[in-house]
Amino acid sequence: MVNNETDLVLAESAVAKLEHLRTRTVEAITDQIYQRLGESLAPFGERGRTYCRDDLHFHLDHLIGSLIAGSSRPFEAYVIWLYRLLDARGVPSASVDLSLELLGRYLHEHLPPEQSQAVESILAKGRSALSGPPANAVVPFSGFTQLAKPHPLTEALVNALVAGDRPRARALLEQATAEGDYLEGAVTLIQPAMYRVGERWHAREISVAQEHLASALVQQLLADRFAAAHAAPPSGSRAIFACVATNRHALGLQIVADAFELDGWSVEFLGADTPTADLVERVVSTKPDLVGLSVSLTAQLARLREAVLAIRSRMGDCAPQILAGGFALADISGVAERLGVDGWYSTALSAVKASK
Repeated sequence: MVNNETDLVLAESAVAKLEHLRTRTVEAITDQIYQRLGESLAPFGERGRTYCRDDLHFHLDHLIGSLIAGSSRPFEAYVIWLYRLLDARGVPSASVDLSLELLGRYLHEHLPPEQSQAVESILAKGRSALSGPPANAVVPFSGFTQLAKPHPLTEALVNALVAGDRPRARALLEQATAEGDYLEGAVTLIQPAMYRVGERWHAREISVAQEHLASALVQQLLADRFAAAHAAPPSGSRAIFACVATNRHALGLQIVADAFELDGWSVEFLGADTPTADLVERVVSTKPDLVGLSVSLTAQLARLREAVLAIRSRMGDCAPQILAGGFALADISGVAERLGVDGWYSTALSAVKASK
């Protein structure tokens, strides 16, 4: 797919049509999957149909995100991620490829030719990503998780976090930052550790409760270290940070907001899953110098573009600088320009540099 204005118009028209067809598409494909795999899915009962519908909604969400991004790579990563997730939980993994095949056929019949071609190209590459052994495929988002320099204490911290061992986790963080500062520990140790926690949940090595426990402990540890960190004198610049609507992963953005505050900025952190309308109203009313937005999944790229367009529409030439970051922006060439943001960041440190 080519990242140009014409292609973006085509993508947005396809997105509108997909949203219009969403409910009918999900129901039709669910019925077809059960006609093909009903016997193997029978143990899951009616709950299985609900999960199937949910997965198809996710397919469409990530398909839409890839259309907006102008790249099939995020969808390919999502497909591999889903395959492994289902496989680890005993769900017939063949259903992933089948669902993509059926989805492509259905949309071929219900979309205009140009839109259908763009959609089918992404779906085909998603299926192609499964043609080799998924267990040996590139880990989704690995390019992003490797942006932070690995730390030798990462695995030890992960073990302490999932065990709920706060003293041990605190000692490891203090050891890591003994010769550095808050941001160095957050970027080089905390973030890679939390990526690893997510990977262990994905492989069903830990429970959701352990993942939540790890996140809660990390927030406490970061708050303690931030309170003791040295901040630059106030610069007079103001920033607002928010996760776009449906993005509930706020930890990384919290570290970014902390980085700006330590750099002397006056910061408002709106947190996870910020409704677009409320975000825009806050930006318009407070007129910050910078807005930082976070997207963790490709499915949220449409929300990001919606927020950016709304801010620029309301504020015109007075619009603040807009930066974006998160998993969904990793390794996608030209995505910042396509989404209308002024730049994207990979870590808290690069975000501060991008603002200057």
